[in-house]
Amino acid sequence: MKKVPLTIRNNEKNKGYFRPRMVSIGPYHHGKEEVKKIKPIVAQLFISSSGMDMNEFCKKLLKIVDDAISCYLEGSTTKYFNEEFAKKMFF
Repeated sequence: MKKVPLTIRNNEKNKGYFRPRMVSIGPYHHGKEEVKKIKPIVAQLFISSSGMDMNEFCKKLLKIVDDAISCYLEGSTTKYFNEEFAKKMFF
């Protein structure tokens, strides 16, 4: 997966083109206000539809966190510990 260079993302002419218009998945857009509000709602709906409780779901997520991390651009996830990354991926 490639990340859009800052020179392109920060150009005023491109404003809004590289931000998600739906719920984003992963660390690239974590913390941005436009997606932060809806993520807990969508996550809770997803868990309730899975038939698992939160603890069971988290345990399964932690089993695959290394595979998920390997899908991102090298260096873009180094600031996260596995548990923190898994939480961000979940939300």
